[in-house]
Amino acid sequence: MIRYKSTRQIPLEGFHLPFGGHLSPENRWVKWSRAICWDKLAVGYYQAMDANRGRPCKDARLIIGSVIIKHKLNLSDEETVLQIQENPYLQYFVGFSGYTDKPPFAPSLFVEIRKRMGAQVFSSFEQIILDQIGLGAGTREGGIKDQAGEPGNCGKLVVDATDAEQSIRYPTDLGLLDEARRISEDLIDELYRLSTRDRKPRTYRVKARRQYWIIQHVYSQQDGMYRSRSRRCDDRIVSISQPHVRPIVRGKQSKPVEFGSKLSVSMVEGIALVDHISWDAFNESRDLQEQIESYKRRTGVYPDTVLADGIYGTRENRQRTPAFTDLVVRLL
Repeated sequence: MIRYKSTRQIPLEGFHLPFGGHLSPENRWVKWSRAICWDKLAVGYYQAMDANRGRPCKDARLIIGSVIIKHKLNLSDEETVLQIQENPYLQYFVGFSGYTDKPPFAPSLFVEIRKRMGAQVFSSFEQIILDQIGLGAGTREGGIKDQAGEPGNCGKLVVDATDAEQSIRYPTDLGLLDEARRISEDLIDELYRLSTRDRKPRTYRVKARRQYWIIQHVYSQQDGMYRSRSRRCDDRIVSISQPHVRPIVRGKQSKPVEFGSKLSVSMVEGIALVDHISWDAFNESRDLQEQIESYKRRTGVYPDTVLADGIYGTRENRQRTPAFTDLVVRLL
């Protein structure tokens, strides 16, 4: 359930500090709090929620501000809550009216926040930011026109692919199998402690392996590669603790393979917008058409310039929709 209240920032002199003094207007968090359009972001955040059902939710300003702090400072869930609890500038940033030594919420709430703030919410955030800085579709009306009176091409679009690396130990086949062996041994020991047997039977190893499907899958993949004398397999697991992580072949001289999710990104006037994200490898050139169309939806016009790597210059991209064929052929 939504309990909405305006997220307008209180003046600095109205922020209560029990130990005296006042906040500096030159502090970075104070400046950022004034630059962010909190009310509009709150509308985007609440769109994924029911206004009348469920228990009352935390204020949008608190949630959005906490997520910004977490990623800006690269903190864990627990450390983010502690930093807000201890820092009056961060409490001002998330909309508190005065300093308090109580935690703003339990760190476990971040799990629910990540589930709730999906692609739809972040897409609305992106559009709000573009509108705020004058790049949105509504702000381009009356701008550049072509000979037919239609909006002309305007702006620069930069497209590329990158990856969000995960913090995992560099995987080796022997290392994965050894880690699987150790976890299996721990499972067997735990099952033995729960049993009434005097001796640890070998059949418990089979039961433990069946209950831990990740280990079973790692073994199946490694056994398959060993028997076929191959160094690759589909959906290869490289981390037992993070089985969703996949190796992404990047072809860089210093790091030919990276481990994490792959992202297809557009840069619009210095603002990075994620168009496609996947844990599996994909060919980013197939995203070009949708990225150019997304630019038009966001800004109201097609870009005047598109900058991209040679991988985007495929025959398929050169023969795309007539609305921007000439643009793509000219640039790639």
